[in-house]
Amino acid sequence: MVSNRDIILAFQKILEKLGNLEVKVNLLPEVMGRELLSGIKDLTFRATSIVPTFLTLNVAEERTLEILKSLNCPATADEISSLSHRARAVESMYLNGLHRRGMVLKEKCGRKRTFLLKEEYRHKRQTLDT
Repeated sequence: MVSNRDIILAFQKILEKLGNLEVKVNLLPEVMGRELLSGIKDLTFRATSIVPTFLTLNVAEERTLEILKSLNCPATADEISSLSHRARAVESMYLNGLHRRGMVLKEKCGRKRTFLLKEEYRHKRQTLDT
């Protein structure tokens, strides 16, 4: 059987360890700040090519983008799905993904959402096609 004294001693050890951890955690930003600064001084950047967003699309997204480009006006997911012969939910998923990437504008018209290809991507797509 464990006595009250043993329990009190165990709690005191735990409190002492927590106190030590608190001191270390409070010193961490200062120590990490120095290490990060020294690491940044030694850091060398290598040249990386930035792949434009429109070059990293999958085939289905490319098809959705081409339909939006050909429509040249805001369209709903339902309208685009009738042209792509895919389910509206699937088309909506692709359109929302393109919106998150910043390639498509999304507007709310009543209960429906309309999508429009941004002008900057419309021009980029045309230069790639030619």
